[in-house]
Amino acid sequence: MFFLKKVLTLSTLIAISSNSYAEECSSIELEALAFGHKIQEAFANKDNKALAEMMSTRTDTRIEYVRDSDFNDLFDPEFVDKLVREDISCKRFNYDGWLMMGGSLWYSTDGYVGENGTEFKIISLPAKPEFIPDEDLVFRDSNNTIISPSCLVTVPYYGSGEEVFLSLEDIYKQKLGFDRDSGKNFVYKFAYDLSQCDNEGYTIKGNRVYLDENHVEDSKANSYQAVKKLPNSLCESKAPSFPGSMSECQILEVSQPTGASYTSHYAIYGISNFDGKEILARLGMFSERNGLIDFIVKNNLML
Repeated sequence: MFFLKKVLTLSTLIAISSNSYAEECSSIELEALAFGHKIQEAFANKDNKALAEMMSTRTDTRIEYVRDSDFNDLFDPEFVDKLVREDISCKRFNYDGWLMMGGSLWYSTDGYVGENGTEFKIISLPAKPEFIPDEDLVFRDSNNTIISPSCLVTVPYYGSGEEVFLSLEDIYKQKLGFDRDSGKNFVYKFAYDLSQCDNEGYTIKGNRVYLDENHVEDSKANSYQAVKKLPNSLCESKAPSFPGSMSECQILEVSQPTGASYTSHYAIYGISNFDGKEILARLGMFSERNGLIDFIVKNNLML
């Protein structure tokens, strides 16, 4: 393994890239190439802290996880060996940026401006998963009936990634915000009486529950997958105004159609026994996976 005999310094890599690609790469492309070599150097040195410093805050892996873990626990040795040997290009692949290892790793300048101008950041890093969803977990009511996707609450979300638990007043008002297009208040349901919900129509493939069998192959179909069962006491403490006693509480990854497109998000759903009824409500949302993992880590729910 030649890279283990002598690890090139970043300045040497930049010099080599400048000489090799000067005629075919623009200045920004040479910067991209140098950043790619910097990534390779960090992998060759098994320096996960250096990788963490290069990561974007919107990377699909938490920076803290990469920074604080052992390098060998994060990456497959065969992947590392191939990555440090890869002959990377200075050319941007598409709008998303530059790629390595066939798209396993991405980096870009989009949205980052430092003291010396635009900065490159890793926006996708193929580290081993920090969190794996519970196996064989399905969302069920007290009668052991699987909850259909049609019963889940459909509400648009424009949050920052932090969970937002609803109060009883919010639930009963059933108002989310202001419709910027029409200028009218819009009203959506935050909660359902499960006895009023069509809980018969669904089909299951793997751990994912679909609205019906006709949408199983549609990645944008109305569907969900149970991710994590939460202690009922945690949900009650986070939503003290929610009526009744919590009988079930789970984190779901939900895909719902919105016109010609669809939304995918993580949300906390709880079932409460209240006034002789089972009430299903969305208690909180996360706009991104990292917000979900932060919540799980902070509440010691990894195991």
